[in-house]
Amino acid sequence: ADIGFPKAALDDTGGIECNLFKSREVEEILVKVPSNTYKQDRGKVLIIAGSTGMTGAAVLSTYGALRSGAGVSVTVCPSSLSNIYEKYILEGMTFSCEDDGKGYLSIHNYDKIMEKVEWADSIVIGPGLGLDEETIQLVSELINTINKPIVLDADGLACFNQLTGPLDNLVITPHLGEFSKILNMERKKIISDFIHTVEGFMNTYTGVALIKHVPACVAYGNQLSLNSTGNPGLATAGSGDVLSGMIASFISQKMNNYDACRLSSYLHGKAADNLIKNRGHRGLIASDLPLEVASVIGEYENI
Repeated sequence: ADIGFPKAALDDTGGIECNLFKSREVEEILVKVPSNTYKQDRGKVLIIAGSTGMTGAAVLSTYGALRSGAGVSVTVCPSSLSNIYEKYILEGMTFSCEDDGKGYLSIHNYDKIMEKVEWADSIVIGPGLGLDEETIQLVSELINTINKPIVLDADGLACFNQLTGPLDNLVITPHLGEFSKILNMERKKIISDFIHTVEGFMNTYTGVALIKHVPACVAYGNQLSLNSTGNPGLATAGSGDVLSGMIASFISQKMNNYDACRLSSYLHGKAADNLIKNRGHRGLIASDLPLEVASVIGEYENI
């Protein structure tokens, strides 16, 4: 099948093991929820996201987590924006941090956020956080300190090259523009030799990388998993925020980081494929995705 890469590129993958993720892997990875489960056992996700003008990113990430099975979510918010978060996040909890009316989280919130980190099974950092210097300092300090699985997305990626701590627990989810900044390499150069470029990056990065390309790719060590679902409708604001919540959700459900990324990418793309059947690529928006993701998961749970 044509998945977006030239055949020659797939024939010469160097030292990386390249596989296509398909439906049968979903059946193997997606464990059924026990009938006697308790919400705390279904996974606790902490979401550190949003700022003035970008509160929607936090909402979308939260619903990505909840609709993919997390039992409980807590979304950290600047106190001046808490009314917005509480209006749109109905099933999840919010955790307000004082921001002196600035509309963004900062390094001054570090100690309070760490109180909630102890509670969480997995953490999302980045969607809509903004790029204020104090916010970037906060993200760096959290990642260098926290010894739990972290999904680092969007604005959170701005600090990647300044990180000093172990990165084994880290998942990064860059699109090509963000990956270009991480590598300090032009996008066209990345695209021209994508698989070997990813291989070179993974020689030094010890976490998991989900690179939002065509197709989406999940890399870990010498493994590269290519996604077989998705369409241009996903190129819309907020779709990546939903994806970051999904990844953290599956990790909180005791899935390893690599499988959580592969599964999330597939289900996210499959949901988009289902949605465009009735509305086309252009009409798809990110808030359409979480409920359709739940429907796709339901299809596998009922097999």
